[in-house]
Amino acid sequence: MKIVSTFFIYALLLFRVYAQSDAIQAKYEVSIKNEEEHTTYVLTDRKEAIFSYRQKEYKNSLRVKAFVLLDENLNKIKEKKISYDIAYEEYFEKRVGDVLYVVLSYENTGIVKVITFNLITFEESVIDFKFKSNTIVDDFFMLKGKAILTSLTKKKDKVYVTTYDLMTKQTEVIDFTKLTKLYLEYKGVNETDFELQKEVVVKFMAPFKEGKKCVYFTFNHTGDLKRQPSVIDFPPSENKIHSYIISKMTAEDYAIMGMYGLKRWPNGVFMGRIQNGTVSYVNYINFTSINNFADYLQGTQAAAYYKQEAKNSKTGEETNVNMFATFHDLKRGNDQYVMAVEFYYPYYVSRVNGDGTSSTYFLGYQYTHGSIVGFDEKCNFLWSNSILTNMYYMPKTPQTHLNIILNKNEVIVSFANKYEYKSYTLVEGVFLKEKEIVKNVFGKEKDDVVKSFTFVSGNWWYENNLILIQNKIQREEKKAPKEKIIGVYKVNY
Repeated sequence: MKIVSTFFIYALLLFRVYAQSDAIQAKYEVSIKNEEEHTTYVLTDRKEAIFSYRQKEYKNSLRVKAFVLLDENLNKIKEKKISYDIAYEEYFEKRVGDVLYVVLSYENTGIVKVITFNLITFEESVIDFKFKSNTIVDDFFMLKGKAILTSLTKKKDKVYVTTYDLMTKQTEVIDFTKLTKLYLEYKGVNETDFELQKEVVVKFMAPFKEGKKCVYFTFNHTGDLKRQPSVIDFPPSENKIHSYIISKMTAEDYAIMGMYGLKRWPNGVFMGRIQNGTVSYVNYINFTSINNFADYLQGTQAAAYYKQEAKNSKTGEETNVNMFATFHDLKRGNDQYVMAVEFYYPYYVSRVNGDGTSSTYFLGYQYTHGSIVGFDEKCNFLWSNSILTNMYYMPKTPQTHLNIILNKNEVIVSFANKYEYKSYTLVEGVFLKEKEIVKNVFGKEKDDVVKSFTFVSGNWWYENNLILIQNKIQREEKKAPKEKIIGVYKVNY
Protein backbone atom coordinates (compact mmCIF):
# COMPACT_ATOMS: atom_id res chain seq x y z
CA MET A 1 0.00 0.00 0.00
CA LYS A 2 1.41 3.40 -0.99
CA ILE A 3 1.56 6.06 1.68
CA VAL A 4 2.09 9.69 0.70
CA SER A 5 4.79 11.55 2.59
CA THR A 6 2.52 14.09 4.34
CA PHE A 7 0.27 11.39 5.70
CA PHE A 8 3.31 9.38 6.73
CA ILE A 9 4.77 12.30 8.73
CA TYR A 10 1.40 12.90 10.34
CA ALA A 11 1.16 9.25 11.30
CA LEU A 12 4.67 9.36 12.73
CA LEU A 13 3.78 12.20 15.06
CA LEU A 14 0.37 11.09 16.24
CA PHE A 15 0.24 7.33 16.03
CA ARG A 16 3.82 6.10 16.52
CA VAL A 17 3.60 4.39 13.14
CA TYR A 18 6.91 4.17 11.36
CA ALA A 19 8.77 2.13 8.82
CA GLN A 20 12.05 0.53 9.82
CA SER A 21 12.65 -0.72 6.28
CA ASP A 22 10.91 -0.38 2.94
CA ALA A 23 8.84 -3.43 3.85
CA ILE A 24 7.73 -2.48 7.38
CA GLN A 25 4.74 -0.15 7.12
CA ALA A 26 3.55 0.03 10.73
CA LYS A 27 3.76 -1.66 14.11
CA TYR A 28 1.89 -2.12 17.38
CA GLU A 29 3.85 -3.29 20.43
CA VAL A 30 3.02 -4.26 24.01
CA SER A 31 5.36 -4.56 27.01
CA ILE A 32 4.30 -7.67 28.90
CA LYS A 33 5.14 -9.96 31.81
CA ASN A 34 4.31 -13.66 32.23
CA GLU A 35 3.09 -13.87 28.67
CA GLU A 36 1.88 -17.31 27.54
CA GLU A 37 0.83 -16.93 23.92
CA HIS A 38 -0.20 -14.43 21.28
CA THR A 39 -1.69 -14.44 17.80
CA THR A 40 -3.51 -12.29 15.23
CA TYR A 41 -6.83 -12.62 13.43
CA VAL A 42 -7.17 -10.65 10.22
CA LEU A 43 -10.48 -9.10 9.13
CA THR A 44 -9.73 -8.83 5.42
CA ASP A 45 -12.96 -7.19 4.27
CA ARG A 46 -12.64 -4.44 6.87
CA LYS A 47 -8.85 -3.93 6.60
CA GLU A 48 -8.68 -4.47 10.36
CA ALA A 49 -6.93 -6.98 12.58
CA ILE A 50 -7.26 -8.39 16.08
CA PHE A 51 -4.08 -8.77 18.13
CA SER A 52 -4.67 -11.26 20.94
CA TYR A 53 -2.40 -12.25 23.81
CA ARG A 54 -2.70 -14.07 27.12
CA GLN A 55 -0.76 -13.59 30.35
CA LYS A 56 -0.81 -14.72 33.99
CA GLU A 57 -1.50 -12.35 36.89
CA TYR A 58 -0.15 -14.31 39.83
CA LYS A 59 -1.09 -11.64 42.37
CA ASN A 60 -4.80 -11.97 41.53
CA SER A 61 -4.63 -15.69 40.58
CA LEU A 62 -6.02 -14.87 37.15
CA ARG A 63 -5.33 -15.50 33.53
CA VAL A 64 -6.07 -12.46 31.36
CA LYS A 65 -6.77 -12.68 27.66
CA ALA A 66 -6.60 -9.39 25.78
CA PHE A 67 -8.10 -8.53 22.39
CA VAL A 68 -6.93 -5.36 20.62
CA LEU A 69 -8.74 -4.15 17.48
CA LEU A 70 -6.32 -2.41 15.09
CA ASP A 71 -7.00 -0.41 11.95
CA GLU A 72 -5.05 -0.79 8.70
CA ASN A 73 -2.26 1.41 10.09
CA LEU A 74 -2.16 -0.66 13.32
CA ASN A 75 -3.63 2.12 15.42
CA LYS A 76 -5.62 0.79 18.36
CA ILE A 77 -9.37 1.24 17.89
CA LYS A 78 -10.48 -0.52 21.05
CA GLU A 79 -9.39 -3.18 23.51
CA LYS A 80 -11.09 -5.73 25.73
CA LYS A 81 -9.71 -8.04 28.40
CA ILE A 82 -11.32 -11.26 29.62
CA SER A 83 -10.24 -12.67 32.99
CA TYR A 84 -10.74 -16.16 34.42
CA ASP A 85 -9.39 -18.27 37.26
CA ILE A 86 -5.74 -19.20 36.81
CA ALA A 87 -6.66 -22.86 37.45
CA TYR A 88 -8.38 -22.93 34.03
CA GLU A 89 -6.09 -24.24 31.30
CA GLU A 90 -6.77 -23.22 27.74
CA TYR A 91 -7.30 -26.29 25.57
CA PHE A 92 -7.41 -24.37 22.33
CA GLU A 93 -9.11 -21.52 20.52
CA LYS A 94 -10.85 -21.76 17.20
CA ARG A 95 -12.10 -19.14 14.78
CA VAL A 96 -15.28 -19.70 12.77
CA GLY A 97 -16.07 -16.69 10.59
CA ASP A 98 -15.97 -13.60 12.82
CA VAL A 99 -16.48 -15.55 16.04
CA LEU A 100 -13.70 -16.93 18.23
CA TYR A 101 -14.27 -19.86 20.58
CA VAL A 102 -11.89 -20.28 23.52
CA VAL A 103 -12.21 -23.68 25.21
CA LEU A 104 -11.03 -23.87 28.85
CA SER A 105 -10.73 -26.78 31.27
CA TYR A 106 -10.68 -26.48 35.07
CA GLU A 107 -7.79 -28.70 36.17
CA ASN A 108 -8.93 -32.37 36.44
CA THR A 109 -12.57 -31.77 37.37
CA GLY A 110 -14.23 -32.34 33.98
CA ILE A 111 -15.57 -28.75 34.07
CA VAL A 112 -15.26 -27.16 30.62
CA LYS A 113 -15.97 -23.52 29.81
CA VAL A 114 -16.38 -22.23 26.26
CA ILE A 115 -15.97 -18.47 25.83
CA THR A 116 -17.62 -17.13 22.68
CA PHE A 117 -16.05 -13.86 21.51
CA ASN A 118 -17.29 -11.84 18.53
CA LEU A 119 -14.30 -10.30 16.75
CA ILE A 120 -16.45 -7.50 15.28
CA THR A 121 -18.66 -6.42 18.20
CA PHE A 122 -16.28 -7.56 21.01
CA GLU A 123 -19.27 -9.15 22.75
CA GLU A 124 -18.67 -12.30 24.78
CA SER A 125 -20.76 -15.13 26.20
CA VAL A 126 -20.00 -18.34 28.09
CA ILE A 127 -21.24 -21.94 27.74
CA ASP A 128 -20.52 -24.32 30.62
CA PHE A 129 -20.18 -28.09 30.29
CA LYS A 130 -19.62 -30.83 32.85
CA PHE A 131 -17.90 -34.05 31.84
CA LYS A 132 -16.47 -36.92 33.81
CA SER A 133 -13.14 -36.03 35.38
CA ASN A 134 -11.25 -38.42 33.08
CA THR A 135 -12.48 -36.67 29.91
CA ILE A 136 -10.40 -34.56 27.54
CA VAL A 137 -12.20 -32.19 25.16
CA ASP A 138 -10.39 -32.39 21.85
CA ASP A 139 -12.33 -30.11 19.49
CA PHE A 140 -15.30 -27.76 19.35
CA PHE A 141 -17.43 -26.18 16.64
CA MET A 142 -20.74 -24.36 16.22
CA LEU A 143 -23.45 -24.89 13.62
CA LYS A 144 -26.73 -22.94 13.57
CA GLY A 145 -27.23 -22.69 17.31
CA LYS A 146 -25.72 -26.05 18.26
CA ALA A 147 -22.45 -26.44 20.10
CA ILE A 148 -20.69 -29.70 19.27
CA LEU A 149 -17.74 -31.03 21.26
CA THR A 150 -15.62 -34.08 20.55
CA SER A 151 -14.02 -35.68 23.61
CA LEU A 152 -12.20 -38.80 24.70
CA THR A 153 -11.12 -40.40 27.95
CA LYS A 154 -7.58 -39.89 29.19
CA LYS A 155 -6.85 -43.54 28.45
CA LYS A 156 -8.15 -42.83 24.93
CA ASP A 157 -10.28 -45.97 25.10
CA LYS A 158 -13.63 -44.20 24.60
CA VAL A 159 -14.65 -41.44 22.21
CA TYR A 160 -17.73 -39.21 22.58
CA VAL A 161 -19.44 -36.49 20.61
CA THR A 162 -21.64 -34.11 22.63
CA THR A 163 -24.19 -31.78 21.02
CA TYR A 164 -25.67 -28.89 22.98
CA ASP A 165 -28.69 -26.95 21.69
CA LEU A 166 -28.32 -23.30 22.69
CA MET A 167 -32.10 -22.70 22.54
CA THR A 168 -33.46 -25.77 24.35
CA LYS A 169 -30.35 -26.32 26.51
CA GLN A 170 -30.63 -30.02 25.72
CA THR A 171 -27.53 -32.17 25.53
CA GLU A 172 -27.08 -35.33 23.48
CA VAL A 173 -24.07 -37.62 23.83
CA ILE A 174 -23.00 -40.01 21.08
CA ASP A 175 -20.78 -42.89 22.26
CA PHE A 176 -18.72 -43.43 19.15
CA THR A 177 -17.00 -46.51 20.55
CA LYS A 178 -20.32 -48.32 20.98
CA LEU A 179 -21.60 -47.32 17.56
CA THR A 180 -18.59 -48.59 15.64
CA LYS A 181 -17.57 -51.42 17.99
CA LEU A 182 -13.98 -50.35 17.35
CA TYR A 183 -11.32 -48.92 19.60
CA LEU A 184 -10.70 -45.56 17.89
CA GLU A 185 -7.99 -42.95 17.84
CA TYR A 186 -9.49 -39.49 17.52
CA LYS A 187 -8.16 -37.62 14.49
CA GLY A 188 -9.95 -34.29 14.65
CA VAL A 189 -12.53 -32.27 12.78
CA ASN A 190 -12.50 -30.52 9.44
CA GLU A 191 -15.13 -28.31 7.86
CA THR A 192 -15.97 -28.44 4.17
CA ASP A 193 -17.96 -26.16 1.91
CA PHE A 194 -19.90 -27.34 -1.12
CA GLU A 195 -22.20 -24.82 -2.80
CA LEU A 196 -22.28 -22.88 0.50
CA GLN A 197 -23.79 -25.84 2.40
CA LYS A 198 -21.29 -26.15 5.23
CA GLU A 199 -20.67 -29.63 6.52
CA VAL A 200 -18.57 -30.78 9.46
CA VAL A 201 -16.72 -34.08 9.26
CA VAL A 202 -15.65 -35.76 12.51
CA LYS A 203 -12.83 -38.24 11.88
CA PHE A 204 -11.47 -41.23 13.76
CA MET A 205 -9.10 -44.06 12.96
CA ALA A 206 -8.89 -47.66 14.14
CA PRO A 207 -5.72 -48.80 15.95
CA PHE A 208 -2.55 -48.74 13.91
CA LYS A 209 -2.36 -52.54 13.81
CA GLU A 210 -5.52 -52.46 11.68
CA GLY A 211 -4.06 -49.56 9.75
CA LYS A 212 -6.62 -49.14 6.99
CA LYS A 213 -9.79 -48.52 9.02
CA CYS A 214 -10.83 -44.87 8.89
CA VAL A 215 -14.16 -43.86 10.41
CA TYR A 216 -16.12 -40.65 9.92
CA PHE A 217 -19.54 -39.09 10.25
CA THR A 218 -20.91 -35.69 9.30
CA PHE A 219 -23.13 -32.93 10.66
CA ASN A 220 -24.98 -30.74 8.17
CA HIS A 221 -25.08 -26.93 8.27
CA THR A 222 -27.96 -26.92 10.79
CA GLY A 223 -25.99 -28.99 13.29
CA ASP A 224 -27.97 -32.19 12.80
CA LEU A 225 -26.31 -35.55 12.34
CA LYS A 226 -26.41 -36.14 8.59
CA ARG A 227 -24.37 -39.26 8.02
CA GLN A 228 -24.21 -42.07 10.54
CA PRO A 229 -20.74 -43.35 11.44
CA SER A 230 -19.18 -44.97 8.40
CA VAL A 231 -16.14 -47.23 8.33
CA ILE A 232 -14.07 -46.42 5.25
CA ASP A 233 -12.65 -49.46 3.50
CA PHE A 234 -9.45 -48.92 1.54
CA PRO A 235 -8.43 -51.05 -1.45
CA PRO A 236 -6.07 -53.92 -0.48
CA SER A 237 -2.59 -52.54 0.22
CA GLU A 238 0.28 -53.03 2.65
CA ASN A 239 0.18 -49.29 3.39
CA LYS A 240 -1.23 -48.14 6.73
CA ILE A 241 -3.01 -44.78 7.12
CA HIS A 242 -1.34 -42.42 9.61
CA SER A 243 -3.45 -39.26 9.35
CA TYR A 244 -6.07 -37.92 7.02
CA ILE A 245 -8.63 -35.22 6.26
CA ILE A 246 -11.90 -35.48 4.35
CA SER A 247 -13.25 -32.85 1.95
CA LYS A 248 -16.55 -32.81 0.10
CA MET A 249 -16.17 -33.05 -3.69
CA THR A 250 -19.73 -33.51 -4.96
CA ALA A 251 -23.14 -33.90 -3.30
CA GLU A 252 -22.31 -37.52 -2.38
CA ASP A 253 -18.57 -37.97 -2.89
CA TYR A 254 -15.67 -37.00 -0.63
CA ALA A 255 -11.92 -36.67 -1.10
CA ILE A 256 -9.67 -38.25 1.51
CA MET A 257 -6.04 -37.14 1.76
CA GLY A 258 -3.29 -37.75 4.27
CA MET A 259 -0.11 -39.61 5.10
CA TYR A 260 0.57 -43.35 4.96
CA GLY A 261 3.39 -45.66 6.03
CA LEU A 262 4.49 -49.27 5.96
CA LYS A 263 5.35 -49.27 9.65
CA ARG A 264 5.10 -46.84 12.55
CA TRP A 265 6.21 -43.67 10.76
CA PRO A 266 4.79 -42.12 7.57
CA ASN A 267 6.56 -42.78 4.27
CA GLY A 268 4.41 -40.72 1.91
CA VAL A 269 1.14 -38.95 1.08
CA PHE A 270 -2.02 -40.17 -0.56
CA MET A 271 -5.31 -38.99 -2.06
CA GLY A 272 -8.43 -41.10 -2.55
CA ARG A 273 -12.08 -40.67 -3.47
CA ILE A 274 -14.86 -41.91 -1.16
CA GLN A 275 -17.99 -43.19 -2.92
CA ASN A 276 -20.76 -44.81 -0.86
CA GLY A 277 -18.44 -45.17 2.14
CA THR A 278 -15.71 -46.91 0.16
CA VAL A 279 -12.47 -45.52 -1.23
CA SER A 280 -12.96 -46.28 -4.90
CA TYR A 281 -9.47 -45.21 -5.89
CA VAL A 282 -6.37 -44.16 -3.95
CA ASN A 283 -3.04 -42.79 -5.18
CA TYR A 284 0.02 -43.24 -2.93
CA ILE A 285 3.03 -40.92 -3.44
CA ASN A 286 6.23 -41.88 -1.64
CA PHE A 287 8.11 -39.00 0.02
CA THR A 288 11.21 -39.91 -2.00
CA SER A 289 9.22 -39.26 -5.19
CA ILE A 290 8.61 -35.63 -4.21
CA ASN A 291 10.78 -33.14 -6.06
CA ASN A 292 13.82 -31.98 -4.01
CA PHE A 293 12.71 -33.97 -0.97
CA ALA A 294 16.07 -35.68 -0.39
CA ASP A 295 18.05 -32.44 -0.87
CA TYR A 296 17.02 -31.11 2.54
CA LEU A 297 17.36 -34.22 4.72
CA GLN A 298 19.64 -33.72 7.71
CA GLY A 299 21.51 -35.83 10.26
CA THR A 300 20.10 -39.30 10.85
CA GLN A 301 17.38 -38.66 8.25
CA ALA A 302 19.95 -38.23 5.49
CA ALA A 303 22.10 -41.15 6.67
CA ALA A 304 19.12 -43.54 6.70
CA TYR A 305 17.95 -42.38 3.29
CA TYR A 306 21.27 -42.72 1.46
CA LYS A 307 21.99 -46.07 3.09
CA GLN A 308 18.65 -47.46 1.95
CA GLU A 309 18.93 -45.78 -1.45
CA ALA A 310 22.26 -47.52 -2.08
CA LYS A 311 20.80 -50.87 -1.06
CA ASN A 312 17.63 -50.50 -3.11
CA SER A 313 19.50 -49.38 -6.22
CA LYS A 314 20.72 -52.99 -6.46
CA THR A 315 17.36 -54.65 -5.71
CA GLY A 316 15.09 -52.20 -7.54
CA GLU A 317 12.85 -51.81 -4.47
CA GLU A 318 11.21 -48.51 -3.51
CA THR A 319 13.11 -46.46 -0.92
CA ASN A 320 11.08 -45.74 2.19
CA VAL A 321 12.21 -43.15 4.71
CA ASN A 322 10.52 -43.19 8.12
CA MET A 323 9.86 -39.53 8.83
CA PHE A 324 8.51 -37.37 11.62
CA ALA A 325 5.99 -35.15 9.83
CA THR A 326 3.04 -32.83 10.40
CA PHE A 327 0.24 -32.64 7.86
CA HIS A 328 -1.65 -29.46 6.88
CA ASP A 329 -5.33 -29.01 6.19
CA LEU A 330 -6.33 -29.43 2.57
CA LYS A 331 -6.32 -26.43 0.22
CA ARG A 332 -8.64 -26.52 -2.76
CA GLY A 333 -8.73 -24.15 -5.74
CA ASN A 334 -8.38 -23.86 -9.51
CA ASP A 335 -9.37 -27.53 -9.99
CA GLN A 336 -6.55 -28.80 -7.83
CA TYR A 337 -6.15 -30.15 -4.29
CA VAL A 338 -2.99 -29.00 -2.55
CA MET A 339 -1.51 -30.59 0.54
CA ALA A 340 1.59 -29.64 2.53
CA VAL A 341 3.76 -31.71 4.87
CA GLU A 342 6.48 -30.42 7.21
CA PHE A 343 9.36 -32.67 8.29
CA TYR A 344 11.23 -32.62 11.59
CA TYR A 345 13.30 -34.73 13.97
CA PRO A 346 13.68 -34.72 17.79
CA TYR A 347 16.74 -32.77 18.91
CA TYR A 348 18.68 -33.97 21.97
CA VAL A 349 21.83 -32.76 23.71
CA SER A 350 24.04 -34.51 26.25
CA ARG A 351 25.50 -32.64 29.20
CA VAL A 352 27.98 -33.69 31.87
CA ASN A 353 26.68 -33.50 35.44
CA GLY A 354 28.67 -32.40 38.49
CA ASP A 355 29.30 -36.02 39.53
CA GLY A 356 30.82 -36.87 36.17
CA THR A 357 27.77 -38.66 34.78
CA SER A 358 26.00 -37.42 31.67
CA SER A 359 22.33 -36.72 31.00
CA THR A 360 20.42 -36.40 27.75
CA TYR A 361 17.92 -33.56 27.33
CA PHE A 362 15.18 -33.10 24.76
CA LEU A 363 15.32 -29.53 23.43
CA GLY A 364 12.46 -29.75 20.95
CA TYR A 365 11.69 -30.68 17.37
CA GLN A 366 14.00 -29.38 14.64
CA TYR A 367 11.97 -28.61 11.52
CA THR A 368 14.04 -29.06 8.37
CA HIS A 369 11.87 -28.65 5.27
CA GLY A 370 8.38 -28.83 3.84
CA SER A 371 6.89 -30.44 0.73
CA ILE A 372 3.86 -29.31 -1.29
CA VAL A 373 1.97 -31.76 -3.50
CA GLY A 374 -0.85 -31.15 -5.99
CA PHE A 375 -3.57 -33.60 -7.12
CA ASP A 376 -6.52 -33.22 -9.46
CA GLU A 377 -10.12 -34.18 -8.56
CA LYS A 378 -9.57 -37.67 -10.01
CA CYS A 379 -6.70 -38.21 -7.52
CA ASN A 380 -4.05 -37.98 -10.24
CA PHE A 381 -0.67 -36.70 -9.08
CA LEU A 382 0.03 -33.31 -10.74
CA TRP A 383 3.21 -31.83 -9.30
CA SER A 384 5.40 -31.51 -6.19
CA ASN A 385 8.27 -29.51 -4.76
CA SER A 386 10.09 -28.93 -1.47
CA ILE A 387 11.27 -25.89 0.50
CA LEU A 388 14.12 -25.62 3.00
CA THR A 389 12.86 -24.13 6.29
CA ASN A 390 15.49 -25.11 8.89
CA MET A 391 13.44 -23.46 11.63
CA TYR A 392 15.27 -21.64 14.41
CA TYR A 393 12.45 -22.18 16.90
CA MET A 394 12.16 -25.78 18.15
CA PRO A 395 8.69 -26.46 19.64
CA LYS A 396 8.18 -29.18 22.25
CA THR A 397 5.04 -30.40 20.48
CA PRO A 398 4.58 -30.85 16.70
CA GLN A 399 3.35 -27.72 14.91
CA THR A 400 2.87 -26.33 11.42
CA HIS A 401 4.75 -23.24 10.22
CA LEU A 402 3.98 -22.86 6.52
CA ASN A 403 1.21 -20.54 5.32
CA ILE A 404 -0.37 -21.78 2.09
CA ILE A 405 -2.49 -19.54 -0.16
CA LEU A 406 -3.98 -20.45 -3.53
CA ASN A 407 -4.26 -17.50 -5.91
CA LYS A 408 -5.68 -18.63 -9.28
CA ASN A 409 -3.00 -20.96 -10.66
CA GLU A 410 -0.37 -19.82 -8.13
CA VAL A 411 0.48 -21.53 -4.85
CA ILE A 412 2.08 -19.05 -2.43
CA VAL A 413 4.04 -20.58 0.45
CA SER A 414 5.42 -18.35 3.21
CA PHE A 415 6.87 -18.76 6.70
CA ALA A 416 8.54 -16.84 9.52
CA ASN A 417 11.93 -17.91 10.84
CA LYS A 418 13.76 -15.88 13.49
CA TYR A 419 14.98 -12.71 11.72
CA GLU A 420 13.19 -13.15 8.42
CA TYR A 421 9.95 -13.83 6.64
CA LYS A 422 10.17 -15.65 3.31
CA SER A 423 7.72 -16.25 0.49
CA TYR A 424 7.79 -18.66 -2.45
CA THR A 425 5.47 -18.66 -5.45
CA LEU A 426 4.88 -21.90 -7.37
CA VAL A 427 2.96 -22.61 -10.56
CA GLU A 428 2.46 -26.30 -11.34
CA GLY A 429 5.19 -27.09 -8.84
CA VAL A 430 7.80 -24.79 -10.42
CA PHE A 431 9.28 -21.98 -8.33
CA LEU A 432 8.70 -18.68 -10.10
CA LYS A 433 9.62 -16.31 -7.30
CA GLU A 434 11.47 -16.41 -4.00
CA LYS A 435 11.33 -13.34 -1.82
CA GLU A 436 12.82 -12.35 1.53
CA ILE A 437 10.04 -10.03 2.58
CA VAL A 438 11.67 -9.04 5.86
CA LYS A 439 15.19 -9.81 7.00
CA ASN A 440 17.08 -8.51 9.99
CA VAL A 441 15.28 -5.17 10.12
CA PHE A 442 15.16 -4.91 13.91
CA GLY A 443 18.64 -4.23 15.22
CA LYS A 444 19.99 -1.79 17.77
CA GLU A 445 17.80 1.24 17.93
CA LYS A 446 18.69 4.67 19.23
CA ASP A 447 17.36 4.35 22.78
CA ASP A 448 17.51 0.62 23.50
CA VAL A 449 19.63 -2.48 23.12
CA VAL A 450 17.72 -5.35 21.53
CA LYS A 451 18.92 -8.62 23.03
CA SER A 452 16.93 -11.03 20.88
CA PHE A 453 13.88 -11.28 18.71
CA THR A 454 12.07 -13.93 16.70
CA PHE A 455 9.32 -13.70 14.10
CA VAL A 456 6.65 -16.11 15.28
CA SER A 457 4.11 -16.22 12.48
CA GLY A 458 2.59 -14.33 9.58
CA ASN A 459 -0.80 -13.99 7.92
CA TRP A 460 -1.77 -12.56 4.56
CA TRP A 461 -3.97 -9.57 5.23
CA TYR A 462 -5.29 -7.55 2.28
CA GLU A 463 -3.97 -6.52 -1.14
CA ASN A 464 -0.18 -6.93 -0.94
CA ASN A 465 0.11 -6.69 2.84
CA LEU A 466 1.16 -9.22 5.45
CA ILE A 467 0.76 -9.02 9.19
CA LEU A 468 3.53 -10.52 11.32
CA ILE A 469 3.88 -11.34 15.01
CA GLN A 470 7.24 -11.05 16.67
CA ASN A 471 8.82 -11.67 20.07
CA LYS A 472 11.34 -9.07 21.09
CA ILE A 473 13.33 -8.83 24.33
CA GLN A 474 15.05 -5.54 24.90
CA ARG A 475 16.66 -3.38 27.59
CA GLU A 476 16.13 0.35 27.90
CA GLU A 477 19.67 0.55 29.26
CA LYS A 478 22.41 -2.05 29.35
CA LYS A 479 22.12 -2.53 33.13
CA ALA A 480 18.32 -2.43 33.29
CA PRO A 481 16.21 -5.58 33.70
CA LYS A 482 15.10 -7.29 30.55
CA GLU A 483 11.78 -6.13 29.14
CA LYS A 484 9.78 -8.42 26.88
CA ILE A 485 8.00 -6.84 23.95
CA ILE A 486 5.47 -8.60 21.78
CA GLY A 487 4.46 -6.89 18.60
CA VAL A 488 2.45 -7.09 15.42
CA TYR A 489 3.82 -5.60 12.19
CA LYS A 490 2.35 -4.63 8.86
CA VAL A 491 4.60 -5.62 5.99
CA ASN A 492 4.26 -4.69 2.33
CA TYR A 493 4.73 -7.62 -0.06
